[in-house]
Amino acid sequence: MERHPLNAEGPFYVEKDACLSCMVPEDEAPELMGYDAENCHCYFRRQPSTSEELEHAINAVAASDIGALRYSGDDPYILQRLKGCDYACDARRRKVEVELDAAPKAEGDS
Repeated sequence: MERHPLNAEGPFYVEKDACLSCMVPEDEAPELMGYDAENCHCYFRRQPSTSEELEHAINAVAASDIGALRYSGDDPYILQRLKGCDYACDARRRKVEVELDAAPKAEGDS
């Protein structure tokens, strides 16, 4: 996934060109989210640094209308909290892709 260029460096990010300007993430994590009004796009202006901010970031990812907010890390606690939001967890997506690549192909599949 390509990250929006204004995202702060770190595991939480917003995918480039995927924001609907719904403002839900900003409501969930106002201290972490920014909004680029010129391009109508939200982004993580900073990463969480406290347990409370981490919960806000997780809530923002889970509340994202179209899965534009993502988590690229592999922290077990965060992955567990985002269970049910596999689409938003890059580590889970990579695991599924590896499993699909390793699955036996049906006759005639290339």
